[in-house]
Amino acid sequence: TIIGLLPVLEQIKSSRPTSPLLQMFADSKLDEVVLIYSKATTPEKQEGYKMLSNLYPALTTRMESLKK
Repeated sequence: TIIGLLPVLEQIKSSRPTSPLLQMFADSKLDEVVLIYSKATTPEKQEGYKMLSNLYPALTTRMESLKK
C-alpha cells in the first residue's frame, strides 16, 4: 500500500511542489519505504530509487542502499 502511494506523491509534487504533505511523508515514512524497496528485485530497486530521488532529490543519501 505504501509503495502504491508514490505515484500520488509525484502528482502532488507536480501540482503543489511546496506541499507540506511531501515533507511530512519524508519525515515519517521515507526510511520505511527504502527498507521495503531494499528487499525487492534489482529492477524494482532501481524504479524505487528513480521515483524517490525525483520526489526528494536532497535526501538521496538516505536512498543509497537502493543503488546497489
